[in-house]
Amino acid sequence: MTTGLGAGSEEEFFYGAAPRGLLRLTSCNGPHIYCILSALERKLLLHWHEGEGARKDDLTRERDRGMGLLHKLLRSGQRPGRHQGGFTLAELMMVIAIIGILSAIGIPAMVSTYPDYQLKAAARDIVSNFQKAKLEAAKRNTWVTVTFNQPVNGITYDYVVFVDSNQNHQFDAAADTALAQTDFSGYGGGVTMVSNTFGLNADATPLPCFTFTPRGLPKGNNDLATTGTVRLTNRKGVGITKYDVTLNTMGGFSIVR
Repeated sequence: MTTGLGAGSEEEFFYGAAPRGLLRLTSCNGPHIYCILSALERKLLLHWHEGEGARKDDLTRERDRGMGLLHKLLRSGQRPGRHQGGFTLAELMMVIAIIGILSAIGIPAMVSTYPDYQLKAAARDIVSNFQKAKLEAAKRNTWVTVTFNQPVNGITYDYVVFVDSNQNHQFDAAADTALAQTDFSGYGGGVTMVSNTFGLNADATPLPCFTFTPRGLPKGNNDLATTGTVRLTNRKGVGITKYDVTLNTMGGFSIVR
């Protein structure tokens, strides 16, 4: 390749006559980083040797700017002419494959364990509502009763917490104030109550119940201290997963899996 500057090759010209600091460039084929200055150097050499009136200090500043750019690129490890951002198709496909593998492993595990979380939430809510009954009894200085399988306005709830105005362990929609009404089907996962050991009240259809007095102590329909356990399970069945919520004679609660 010739320089267009007269006799001699580009290599000979650069070796013999190039101003100090300019690079020797013999080829600009391909994406070599030095090629970014090839056009600039030719221009500088033309100005230098053909005497177009350019001042040497202006040419030197232009050369120094080009050399600064070259050194910056060398330090950063980048090559001109190549796009550095984004992802290749192979990289994108690899990420999609990894996501697919993780999903195949994680989703079935989540589906399997989610009913257990729902069952645990139902058991904790029982304790929370029973504690609410105990606190309300002390706060209102009256009886607060819990009945199970209690109909209210045509809907049967798994348990109802209410202010027992008549102190008869029975829910009277006209006189009593409901504090909590729970239907286990709302938790999903097949949460159900499979057993209940609390004594029955004297309702027309006797229902399991217990009552908190203002002193925070539980008693049954016979007005004696009482205890009892509610057992919950989910669609996996009692043999696989269950929770027992137990009330003791001092008004304390425990959850046993």
